[in-house]
This record gives sequence, structure tokens and C-alpha cells, in this order.
Amino acid sequence: TLMNGYPYKSDGFNLIGDGRPVVRIRDLLGEGLPTSYSGIDGQQFVVKNGDLVIGMDGDFNCVFWKKGEALLNQRVAALKQKKKSKTISRFAFYQIPIALKVINDLTPASTVKHLASSDISALRLPCPDLDVQKAIADFLDRETARIDALVEKKRRFSELILEREEASFLRAVTGKDEDGSFSPSGCDWIGDLPEGWLAPKFLHVARLESGHTPSRKVPEYWVPEECNKPWVSLADVWQLRSGEIVYLRDTQEKVSDLGLASSSARMLPRGTVVLSRTASVGFAGILDCPMATTQDFVGWIPSRRVRSKFLYYVLRAMKPEFRRLMIGSTHKTIYMPDIRSFRTPLPPLAKQDEIVSKLDASIQTYRKVHSKLMTSVQRLTELRASLITAAVTGQIDPATYRRNGTTDQALDRIAEEMGQ
Repeated sequence: TLMNGYPYKSDGFNLIGDGRPVVRIRDLLGEGLPTSYSGIDGQQFVVKNGDLVIGMDGDFNCVFWKKGEALLNQRVAALKQKKKSKTISRFAFYQIPIALKVINDLTPASTVKHLASSDISALRLPCPDLDVQKAIADFLDRETARIDALVEKKRRFSELILEREEASFLRAVTGKDEDGSFSPSGCDWIGDLPEGWLAPKFLHVARLESGHTPSRKVPEYWVPEECNKPWVSLADVWQLRSGEIVYLRDTQEKVSDLGLASSSARMLPRGTVVLSRTASVGFAGILDCPMATTQDFVGWIPSRRVRSKFLYYVLRAMKPEFRRLMIGSTHKTIYMPDIRSFRTPLPPLAKQDEIVSKLDASIQTYRKVHSKLMTSVQRLTELRASLITAAVTGQIDPATYRRNGTTDQALDRIAEEMGQ
């Protein structure tokens, strides 16, 4: 039986547990149900353990419900097993995502895709005997749980790798691995520094340049054949892989000389270190050729006292500081007064070169391990999907498949190939 969600009034929602928990589309893949509803309307739209809950927007996620009784909000639907149904919920749960993926792939959308109730009602699923369905569901419960546990372990390890990488930036640029005596820097995030190191403001070692927004009022500014000056915008962040050594060599958006003149912007020279201060906050890069930037970026043109790449690594080490600066902000932004107060560790140039060389080498090691882990996760995800498809369509016999140890062999092979 298909049950659509109810359009509960938003003024009845609360986060203090008053009333009954409510399932919103954002809660499908989360750990709990943070929102409750205190109104009296729509109390019959209840989802229970064992129901199949489907998100009607976005990726059309399907969840085998295990979070207890809750009210079903709009844009979420539930399939409830009938008393004398010829299909058990656990078996249908493994089939429905396959069908929904087909619908998702074939559904055009300019922004967010929407699933209709009729799309769910029209689904046709293979229906073997109930005993066969139970055997397949038991088999998939067991095997997918093992795969999911391994995937989760690898994801946690990959997150740990990134955390260690971030910590390595901080230790290196602040000289925490150096021998000898230390003295206070006067800056909380930097802490103590080796003797002889300084902790000046960025402004004392590099010239600060804020970005600009070019005028679009005059079409000639943006004539394609005339727009040949790279213009760094947030759109360019997405084409660059966060975490790697980043050199900005080209941009998606271009502007003409006339457009630059109109916006009062200027081309920043090669070697300028730029930082995204809004949206993708903390993304840093080094300009590999003269470019201009939007107002979402600030740039520092290094003096002879600091290397561009050392300053870049300092910004990478400052990510925890960026998060602190954004606490309580409704818009994830680093504001200009804070930016003008940035301070950097400043060892001698020879030591800067040594630190940069070490970080260049270590980041490659971290990235290699992280890449292997992500490849392994992808392989496991593909194995999980193919195992489900083969089982629910009768291409494999769960009993013989299990006795032959096929899944174990596949998992062992993936682990071996990934060097885990």
C-alpha cells in the first residue's frame, strides 16, 4: 500500500521533542529524527519499522525503515506491506532502488528531479515464492552488511588520512618538528615558534588584493572573441580537486580588457596566492599566470620575504582557524577585518624552501593512499550493486553462492589489490 506524506504546517515543527518525530526528506539517510511535530493534524500518516520510505525529490532514496514510528512529511512516501502480500518488504527493498535509478536516469530536470506517486505505483517487481524471497533477503542482508562495514571502515580511514594531512601542514609551517628552543608567537593558532622565526601579519610580507565583480551592463565586455583574460570565480573551484597542490592555470569565465577597465579590477601577477573567503571557504591556490578574481576571493602578492608556495601551505594549515572565524556566522564568510589580521609563521627563505619540499613529497604520499581507498570504496560499491541485481533477478543461487565463498573471495581480492 502506498502512503504519501502529509503537508504539516511548519510552525508546528520543533527541535525539543515536543509531539511526535517527523520524517522529512533530509532525514532519510541521517542517523536520527531531529524534528518533531506538535500539531494535531495528520496524525494518521505514520511510518513504522519495516516500511519502505522513499524520497520523492533529488536522488529518490529508498530506506528500509528502522527508526520507530514517526509522522511522514510531504515529498516522502511509504510502501506498507499488506497482510497477505505476495512480496515481503525486505525483498522489495533490494529491488526498488534498481527501478528508481532507471527512473532517475531517464528523468530530465533543470534543478531538482521529482518523483510522482504514480511512478512508484507503476513499478513491477520480480516475485518468486515467499520462501525464495526470504532466502534472498536473508542472503543480501548478511552479505551487504559485510560489504557496508568494510566500506565504512575505508571511509573512516580516508577521513583520517585527510585529517593527518591537514595536521602535517600545521606542524610543518609552524616548525613543531624542529629541534632547539621555542618562544611564543603571540598568535593562538600558530603557538610557539622556533627561535629566529617571526610571526608577522600577512600584510607585512605580501600585498593584499581584494577581488572585484566585472560589469555586465555593456555586452561588448563579454563578446567571446574579445574575452581572453582569465577571471577566477567560485565556479572554478569545482573543477579543481580540493586537497591537492593547486595551480590555477585557466578559468571557465573570461573578461575583456574593456571589462577589466570598467570593473576597476586589475590582473594579478603570476605567483599570487588566492583564498576563497565565502561559499567554498578556505580553498587556496596559486596563480600560474596573470589572472583577475571575483569578489569571493582575496589575493596576496608575496614580497621577497616569503615564497608563494609556503604562504599557500600556511593557508592550508589555517583551515581550523577559518572554521573558528565562521562560528555564529549566518553566511559562511571570512570577513575582511579578520583577513587583514591574518598572521603567518615566517622562517628564513632557505627553511621555507625546505618545508615546501617536504610537504610536496608528503602530500603525494597522502594522496596516493587516499586515492587507493576511494578506488576500493568504488569497487566495493559496484560489487554490492551487482550482487543485489544478480540475487533479486535469479541470476545466482544464494545457497550455493554462499557455500562457494564467492563473496568472501571477491572481498579478499579487492582488499589485496588495494594493498589493504
